[in-house]
Amino acid sequence: MSNPSNINNSKKTHQVNIGRVDGDLHGVTIAGRDVKELAIDTLKVNIFEDDDAPREYRERNDIREMMQKVWITRRLEPLLQEAASPETLFELCPNAVEHPWANIVDTSDQKRELLLVGKSLVDVFNEMQGALLLLGEPGVARTILLLDIVQQALEWAEDPDQPLPVVIPMGWWTNTKQSFAEWLVTILNEKYAIRKTSAHEWLDNGLFMLCLDDLEQIGKDKQRAACITAINDFYQEHGLTQMIVCCHPTSYEATKARLQLQGAVALKTAA
Repeated sequence: MSNPSNINNSKKTHQVNIGRVDGDLHGVTIAGRDVKELAIDTLKVNIFEDDDAPREYRERNDIREMMQKVWITRRLEPLLQEAASPETLFELCPNAVEHPWANIVDTSDQKRELLLVGKSLVDVFNEMQGALLLLGEPGVARTILLLDIVQQALEWAEDPDQPLPVVIPMGWWTNTKQSFAEWLVTILNEKYAIRKTSAHEWLDNGLFMLCLDDLEQIGKDKQRAACITAINDFYQEHGLTQMIVCCHPTSYEATKARLQLQGAVALKTAA
């Protein structure tokens, strides 16, 4: 299964230092306002700008600016003002995922658990070919790491050939008869005011980077397993899509199903 070029590592990246402050992405409100309300306000500001640009370009640019406002300006930046600076490390967890190529390619070099030192989440994401499970307790540490990669991806998404990051709190998931792709289209439309035709087209062409946070918020193990199966089915059909999934390690371990991604790491804080 092939993926497009990973996050542009020719750009300058930086290591995020994480503090111990309470917070997560579970809620669908930011600064007391609903995510969709913020999204629509941003789209209203931009709707009459760049009238000469193609509609698809203007729509994509509006969504990119909205993601910047909702998740970076109103969420990440306030957290960074409060966070202390312990060093954050990643531990490889090869047994946490079912590697898509396990029956074809020898993955024995991934069987040992290794501590990754001096690597950012962007580095790890690229090494895992843009399909990563991040295990860590919900809170500011995991949130800052996820939103830092979103911030960098938003910068590179100025290039229309680069995927556009979208944050999807998995507390929004309902065990529906829809496919995961159809559910995503519904969520992108309802929560972020993205037209369904655009959402379909961009998903089909690998132009979204999906940031699926708070998988543990799907409370029952059976429902979480059903969601993981749906994600796997989606990834099999949309192999060009870059994806990062975040989950509490205990909740993930209690779920019998395993994600079929390129790799998994656990968030560790150095002593």
